[in-house]
Formats: sequence, C-alpha cells, structure tokens
Amino acid sequence: MESGFEPAGQAHRRRVGTGQQINQRFGCLQKGINGISQKMLTQQLRQLEQDGLISRKVFAEVPPKVEYSLTDLGRSLQPILESISTWGKGYLETKGTDSKDFIND
Repeated sequence: MESGFEPAGQAHRRRVGTGQQINQRFGCLQKGINGISQKMLTQQLRQLEQDGLISRKVFAEVPPKVEYSLTDLGRSLQPILESISTWGKGYLETKGTDSKDFIND
C-alpha cells in the first residue's frame, strides 16, 4: 500500500470495502457497482487482496466458487469509508445528481 489514501481513492474499491455482507461472491460485487467491467473488478479485488484489505477463498466446486471478505485491516477502514460515502452522497445532492447513478445500494 503506497499511502493511506491510495486504497480509499478508488470508487470501486470503496464500494467493495463498504459491503454489508461478510462474504460476497464476484457476481454480487459486480452487480453492486454500476459500469464496472469484469476485468476492472478483478484488478481491484487483486489489489485489495495484495494490500491485505480483503481475503479470497476458493471452494473446490464445479463451477468454481470464490468468496471475498474483509480482513481485520479492511474492517478497520469501514468507518472512514462510510464517512467518505456519506459526504460524497451529500455532495452529489448539492449538484443535483442522484448517487444511484454511480452505486447500487
């Protein structure tokens, strides 16, 4: 992790980091973020895993099943990310933009 702001600086990463479910599958994460491609989500998840913010568990099934969950370090960022999200939604409201254009809650 290059700086404290780096992981929080990406909208897609914030969405992954503020998920309310403990374990999330790739498809659920992708559906929850408007406009993210499979490639971009995969890159973001890999970076979050490398930074120690999420863990990835692969189940030996057909078809393959993978679940992502926040680590203790990732959970420690939740209050900060929720504050940023609240601020961002308020900012968008002042601009007359609906936050649902960006994130599916």
